[in-house]
Order: sequence, then C-alpha cells, then structure tokens
Amino acid sequence: MKILIVNPTVYSIYHLRGELLKAITNLGHTVVAVGPEPEGGVDLSSYGARYRCVSFSRTSKNPFADFFVIQNLKQVIEEEAPDLVFSYALKPVAYGSIAANMAKVPRIYAMISGLGKVYGGSSVKSRLLRTVTNALLKKGFSACRQVIFQNRDDLKEMVERGLLPEDKCRLVSGSGVSLEKFAPAPLPKSPVFLIITRILREKGVMEFCEAARRAHKQYPQARFQIGGFFDEHPGELTISDLRPYLDSGDVEYLGKLENVVPYLAGCTTYVLPSYYREGIPHSILEAMAVGRPIITTDCPGCRETVREGSNGILVRPRNVEDLTNAFGRLCEDAGLREQMGRESLRYCRERFDVSIVNGDMLSILGLKQEGSL
Repeated sequence: MKILIVNPTVYSIYHLRGELLKAITNLGHTVVAVGPEPEGGVDLSSYGARYRCVSFSRTSKNPFADFFVIQNLKQVIEEEAPDLVFSYALKPVAYGSIAANMAKVPRIYAMISGLGKVYGGSSVKSRLLRTVTNALLKKGFSACRQVIFQNRDDLKEMVERGLLPEDKCRLVSGSGVSLEKFAPAPLPKSPVFLIITRILREKGVMEFCEAARRAHKQYPQARFQIGGFFDEHPGELTISDLRPYLDSGDVEYLGKLENVVPYLAGCTTYVLPSYYREGIPHSILEAMAVGRPIITTDCPGCRETVREGSNGILVRPRNVEDLTNAFGRLCEDAGLREQMGRESLRYCRERFDVSIVNGDMLSILGLKQEGSL
C-alpha cells in the first residue's frame, strides 16, 4: 500500500513522526511525506520514506493562497496516486483532506495535534480566523474516515462546534517518545528548572522568567534555563524581552538546541507553563522519559502529562504566583524531586512509549493487519 503523509514542517516529520514512518515502512508499505520546502534538502531514507515539497506557509492567513495550496496538493496526490492520505496539524489537515478528496483517494485520515493560536485568541481577528478555519476543517473532516485527537478537550471542542460527529473521532496519547533515545538519567543535586520551547508568549515564557526572578531571590542556588528558537514574526517575543532577566542572572538562555538530551539530563525539573492550545507537548514527554518532575499548566494537552502530586505540579495558566510557589516547593525538597522523577518515568512507560502510541496509530489507520508480512 502507498501512504502519503501531509505534514506542517520538516522538523515535525523528522522529530515527531520518524518512528511512525519507520513503523509503517517496516510493514512493507511505501511512504511519501509531503510538506513545505525546507532550507536544506530532506532525506527520509533512514525511515524508508521520501519527501516532496509543496509550498505553503504555516502562518499565512490569505484565503487565495489557501486555494492554490489545495490545488498544488491535489496535483501531487494525483501524481503519486496513494491508497491512503494521512494529514496532521490544522492547515495540513484542512488542505490535505480536501485535496485528497478532490483527487478521489479511497482512504483519508487526519490528526489534530493541538489547536494552537487559532483557538486560543479572543480578538476580532482571531474570531474571524477561527470562522475560516472552522469552514476548512469541516470540509476536510467530512472526507475523512476517522479523525485522531491527542487530547479529549480538542475532540470535545471540534464536536461541539459541529465540525464532525463524535463517532468519527479517536484518541491517542500524543506523538509518543522513544525510550531508547531519551533514557533515564540521575538527577543533579542542585535544583535546575528548564523550559525548551519555541519562544512564544503563549508558551508561558515571560511567566517563567518572572517566576524565576522571584524564586531566585529566595533560592540563589537554583538555576533557571530557557532553550529554543525565537519565532520570527511581527509581535512575537524577541531576545530584548528576555534581556532584563538574562542580565540580572535570574535566567540563562541556552540558544536553539540541536540535541536536547544533555540539557534534560542536566535539569532537575522540566517546566512548560503554556496556554497555547497544545496536543500533548512532546518536550514534556521527553523530560518524563529522562525521569524528571514536570511543572505545567492545567490546560488542554498539558494536563494530560501530570498526575497531580505524583509526577508533577499543575499551575494555573498565566499565574506567576502559582509558578513561583511550584519552584519553591521543588527547590526545598530533593526527596520530592526524586519521587516525582520516578513517577514521571513510570507514567511515560505506561502511556507515552512511542511503540504503544504507534501501535494505536497503525490500528486506527488500518495498516497493522493489511500490511503485515
């Protein structure tokens, strides 16, 4: 069987779906990934797949551009003539599912891996964008056999908006994490709090910085680290927003990290105070696999990763006081850090192991039995 996967970024196909590609090709299927053109070449041969480029912007809000993307995708799909098209992330789901239906692909599936900014804002512009997105998604969903979600909050919202019936929905536990690549590591003795993220306001970066400043006064031995890249779009955070916290020594900026494993091993607690509409944050799963306590928000997607008081602490979104108190609690209790780290690893093995998640994905896509050798 030939499978075509429509993806939002080359990073995501490499780092979040690589194990899924390998699982599909190991069953004897042919896989073609389709997505935006990257800066460099794309080589998916290690996963047994190949890549085709179709230009579209992750952040474009131009409906005319949307039309041309759908047409371009339709052309590629017709040329490849796949038996199944699977798309993930909002725009690829809308574009890919509509284009696959136009190309008369017999089996179409989609996955919503978080609702992002589109469903998080309350401005007139945000509401208008949601209206357009709802229309595109509804059309795309109507072509799908099943639509996969990573958390129940997103599933419920899409159903309540009337975009698809609940009996077409399925749930999986995020993208899963490789327990071989992200192996348990001993906790350092002194507290180190780490966030690795695309540096957006909605990821809670400024709340992290302010809480770090407050906690650092009381716990000068603690370190607070940020890793990740700045999103180069108007209105997003820049290094100047972080500068007061960096210059005071309250926060360390690690830059864009190519390999996050040493930094996860070097921290005692992983933090993601996000109020972005996450699916299930992959960075948290990586930290859990390494055996780290988690501090994150009681928000869709994020809350899936924490059993309150067992492997981490849930804080209210945009609440610096909650975050500061959580920092203090884990600064003061090394035994609690050790206990929560063990529970994170246990929970990760139980629910988020990539082999478990990919097994669920293959079953939903109907590939396990049909592709077995």
